[in-house]
Amino acid sequence: MGKVIPLDINMINKTFFERGYIPLSKEYINSKTLLKYICPKHKDYIQEITWYRFNKQGQGCRYCAIDKNIKNNKKYTFDDVLKSFTEKSYEVVSNESDFVNAHSYIEYICKKHRELGIQRKQYRYILAGTNCRKCAMEKRSEKRRLSQEFVENEFKKRGYILHDTYVKNDIVMKFTCEKHPNHNNKICYNALKDGSGCTKCAIEKVSG
Repeated sequence: MGKVIPLDINMINKTFFERGYIPLSKEYINSKTLLKYICPKHKDYIQEITWYRFNKQGQGCRYCAIDKNIKNNKKYTFDDVLKSFTEKSYEVVSNESDFVNAHSYIEYICKKHRELGIQRKQYRYILAGTNCRKCAMEKRSEKRRLSQEFVENEFKKRGYILHDTYVKNDIVMKFTCEKHPNHNNKICYNALKDGSGCTKCAIEKVSG
């Protein structure tokens, strides 16, 4: 049996290039790692896929797959439109007469973000998994969200004890410095990552 060569991000990115995609990820951990890439035909969208789906199952750009279905004359009905939008909790505003094919623009309201009013999107992009503007932002934010355990460990490395629950990178949290346990400190994770920390320690460092 041949020796199994461990994967690294350079090997993975080489495969993306060979299939005509632009890889963006700089790290590969395991088969569940979501790898970011851009399809040159759909440059406005940063897509994600696991190595297993990309390499073993041969999957790729979602938008190219939808375009291929359209090219192969796959017919979509207005009932298909209603079902797709309902599954995302969107209310369709457009009438059936407005729909011709997957390239048709559909007007809709996101039930979660009604303040955005009527939004408009081609049906093929809904099929490909795109969302309401605000839903998309929340989804990206959630993906960037770190685990409580990870954040606590990052504080611990600096000799700090985190007292609050991590929500997101720019939310301030209370922590205690082991050198100054009676001093109340607050910091957001972004600031901690950039090198900031206990104010007492900072003053002592400057004072010498």
